[in-house]
Amino acid sequence: MNSAAPFLSDFVFNGLARTLAEAFLLGLPASPHAFPLPGAASFLADISRHFGDYQSDFSLVREFMLIVAAVAALLAAVLLIGGLRQRGQRYTPEGWVNDPHVIRELFEAAILQRGRFEMQFHGPTGRRSTYCTAVSVSRSDLTLECSLLRTVPESWKGREVDCYFRTQQKRIQIYYQFTTKIIGAHRAPSANRDAPRSPGGDADSVWLVDLALPEKLERRQKRAFLRLDVPRHLVLGLAAWPMGPDTPAPADGRRLGTPLLALPDATTLNSFTAHRAGLSGETALPEDFDTVPVDDPAHDAPPARDLPPSHSPPHPTEPPASCAPAAPAAPAAKDDIPPFFPTSPPRCPWAC
Repeated sequence: MNSAAPFLSDFVFNGLARTLAEAFLLGLPASPHAFPLPGAASFLADISRHFGDYQSDFSLVREFMLIVAAVAALLAAVLLIGGLRQRGQRYTPEGWVNDPHVIRELFEAAILQRGRFEMQFHGPTGRRSTYCTAVSVSRSDLTLECSLLRTVPESWKGREVDCYFRTQQKRIQIYYQFTTKIIGAHRAPSANRDAPRSPGGDADSVWLVDLALPEKLERRQKRAFLRLDVPRHLVLGLAAWPMGPDTPAPADGRRLGTPLLALPDATTLNSFTAHRAGLSGETALPEDFDTVPVDDPAHDAPPARDLPPSHSPPHPTEPPASCAPAAPAAPAAKDDIPPFFPTSPPRCPWAC
């Protein structure tokens, strides 16, 4: 409102009051048309104009708020669609199954095949395990029949366990492992009427343990290493080096030295299993192989290079006859199995 508004309002209100007083004293009817209001038309026009300005300003604010809300909704929709797409494209490690529908199908296959489940507990005294059989699966739990358990304490509820099982798919055994929690256990009466009775008088019952449906399954066995199927084009050869219990493998493979077994032309390896076990045995040595007793003082004598020149041999000693290449063997019969490493040279099994 402009600076003339206070003066105009005072003038209007003073004139209105004087007119009302004169009308009251003279007994005239109080008609608004009889009141002379100087400047009232311009005053009402100013008020209308100001109200119009306020309405126009409010409409602008409302339009601005609607634009801001529309932009915010659009950004939220874009972020939601991007998050869902990224979630669908999230990397899943090889061998993991995290689809609940597929997990239930694998459990149902194990139930039909009467597959055995190994339920393993973790505790301060080590790992303890028991064997069970899956009997039912639902959207939220898996029920295992643990016939080897005599009782299930209440403290098992809520404990975390590791379970191992396998299924047969197209004549191939596939092993799975998952981690879950025990959500409950109950007893089911035995169907065998001749089953022995417990001291309380009730027939022996079978314990059913309910496990929460796991979020994922892993294709692995109860091993400390992985079993992989290497593509043929990645197999460049095969070599084996001896490793002691206290000598870890070097970081650089070139420091391993000469391998005991080398097959550079090998392109396929069906099965190779190596175990180290402290087995005791006796080996028949050849008659021409000179053995040295362990308690013989000459056993710890220095090598030939540490002896005086008069005692050192002028030429390198010949290897024992047992380390010489063996004579060619007779041709194998048709029913004989060929050697496993036909191209590997003969090696001496003893320290010559």
